[in-house]
Amino acid sequence: MEIGDPPESPDPEAFAVADQIDQMLDGPEDAAHAADEIVMDDYHTVDVETTESLQSAAAQPVVDHVLAEPSTTFGSASNLMASPFLNLGELSPGVTAALKRMMEEKEQKEKRDTVVSQIRALMDWDTLTEDIKTLFPDKFLSTLVEWILTKFQPDVVRDGILDQNRKEQELYRKREVLVQEHQKELQNIRKRHAEVLSDCNTRNTPHKKPVIARTNEEEMNKLLAKQKEELFSLDSKIVLAIDNLLTTQQRKFQDTGMPGMVETQDPAEILRQIIVIDVLARMAGVDIRMAT
Repeated sequence: MEIGDPPESPDPEAFAVADQIDQMLDGPEDAAHAADEIVMDDYHTVDVETTESLQSAAAQPVVDHVLAEPSTTFGSASNLMASPFLNLGELSPGVTAALKRMMEEKEQKEKRDTVVSQIRALMDWDTLTEDIKTLFPDKFLSTLVEWILTKFQPDVVRDGILDQNRKEQELYRKREVLVQEHQKELQNIRKRHAEVLSDCNTRNTPHKKPVIARTNEEEMNKLLAKQKEELFSLDSKIVLAIDNLLTTQQRKFQDTGMPGMVETQDPAEILRQIIVIDVLARMAGVDIRMAT
C-alpha cells in the first residue's frame, strides 16, 4: 500500500451492515428503521439477536461526541466501536471482524502517516532540493516506514553509528597530529634560518647573506615538498579506510533489512544512505552532527 492510498474496502456484506448501523447513530427513529431494513433485506445475513440489539439501541440516548463524528465508513466504525449502547458481542462474528479490521487499518494508516511526517521533519524536507527529494519517492518512504514500524532496533543502529563515528574520528586525529608536527618543523626551520642570517651581522659578514638566503629557501622548499607528500599519503590512507568503513556499515545495516542500504559507490545512493542514517540516528537518540 502506497503512502496516501486509501485502505482496502471491507467485504460488501460487512460494508452494507456497517453502513446501515451507522444510520442508527443519527437518532432513535433512524436506528429503528435501520434495524427493520436489515431484517427485511434478503441480501444481508444478520441473526435475530443483532436485530433486537439494534431495535433496543433505538430507544437509547446517543452521546454528543459520537454525534459529532463525521459520517464516513471509518467514522462509523469508530463511533460504533466506542458507542456505550452497542455491545459488539451481540453482532454477528463476520460484522464484528469487519469492523475491527476497519479500525485496525485506520490505526495503521495513521501510524504510517505520523512516521512519514516525522521523517520529513527530520530531513528538513522543505529545504531540500528537488534532486534530493527525487531520491525519496513515496514507494521508498512506504518501505522505510514499514521497516521502522516493524524492524527498527534503535540500539543496533545507535551502536553501529557511534562505532563508525569513533573510527572516523581516530583517522582525523591522526591527520591533526601530522599537521601539528609539520607546523613545528616549519617553526624550527624558520627560527634556524633567521639565526643564520643574524650571524652575518654579528660576524660582520653581510656579503654572505644572499648565499645563505638562497640556501635557506632551497631547504624550505624541500621541507614543504616532503610535508606535502606525507600529508597526501596519509589522506589517501584515510580515504581508503573510510571507504572500507562505509562498506562495513552498508553490510551491517543491510543485514537489518534497512531500506536503501546496499554496497554501492554510487554518489546518489550514498547520499540517500547518509540522509536515512542521519534520520534513524536521531530517532535512536544520536545526533551525528554533534557526536564526537
